[in-house]
Amino acid sequence: MLDDYYEKFHADSGYERLLFRAGKGLQSRELNDLQSQVGHHLKGVADVLLKDGDLVKGGELVVDTDSASALITEGDVYMAGQVRPVPSGVVPLDMSATVDVGVWLTHKVITEEQDPSLRDPAVDAINFDEPGAARLQQICQWGLLSDALGPDEAFYPVHRIEQGTLIIKQPPPQLDAVTQALARYDREANGGSYVVQGMALSYRGAEQNIQSFSLEEGKAHIEGYEVAFATSRTTEFDYDPDVGEVKEEPKTFQADDQGMMRMDTDFFPVRSIDEVNVTVEKVTQLTRGQLTGGEDLLPDESVLEILSITQGDTTYTQGADFIFLRNHISGSSVVRSLRAAAYMK
Repeated sequence: MLDDYYEKFHADSGYERLLFRAGKGLQSRELNDLQSQVGHHLKGVADVLLKDGDLVKGGELVVDTDSASALITEGDVYMAGQVRPVPSGVVPLDMSATVDVGVWLTHKVITEEQDPSLRDPAVDAINFDEPGAARLQQICQWGLLSDALGPDEAFYPVHRIEQGTLIIKQPPPQLDAVTQALARYDREANGGSYVVQGMALSYRGAEQNIQSFSLEEGKAHIEGYEVAFATSRTTEFDYDPDVGEVKEEPKTFQADDQGMMRMDTDFFPVRSIDEVNVTVEKVTQLTRGQLTGGEDLLPDESVLEILSITQGDTTYTQGADFIFLRNHISGSSVVRSLRAAAYMK
């Protein structure tokens, strides 16, 4: 600041007005305090309607994927209690990261040395061509938080870009009390979050422990607040699934016209299948041994159950006529030829 500049306004003092009195000298400090006081009162009202970084007009952003940059048109942005004009600009982007594009606000003191037109232009006045009040010049330019122009500059984020996709924000003005009341009504009336249009999500696969999803453009209400995407976007997450073990899922085979059947699992997706056990029903013919009470080995292994044994019109009863034990049939009578139906695994 200037050596001959004085300002003593403090909002905590509770001073609401400057009361100029007749016959008292006018202090330059009082004029400076008057500007600060008016600006403080205006900011108190404006902050109810707008938030720092709100776009009031213009400021449209277009992502150029070829040059990995963002093109922003000129616009008006609310910052530090005022709506300030910002010229158009180009900002480089990291297409694989989430970045905030915003405005860097800086100030510069200009005197008659930098701008001779600030000298008194009144030709007939005693103070003609003499220095007067300096000017506080604002400088606004588009940039990224990582630009860090200096300690006296302030950054106000306006747009958010996630992996090259612009995230649409709500347009101002937004009255907090009204917005929250509408959001609460929307949640209660519609049972939470819902999609208005688009927003179809599809899985694009996983590669090197990274899984990728694609979200279609559209609009949704999330917890009562509107979220909109003008273009589709791709999002990646670390591939770290919760894996659980399923002991078994019994299925009954029902063949189609081609003798095949699609097996859908109850738990999806499946990481791996370690073992498949199939139980089939089979009919086979056996030749009974010569010894009464002897054991006859079945031609197949892993037989679970004997369903029936017949010879001609005779059906033999398990327990009375034969005993099934470990892939063997032990019969109490000599039977030359048998037909056995069994479940095998």
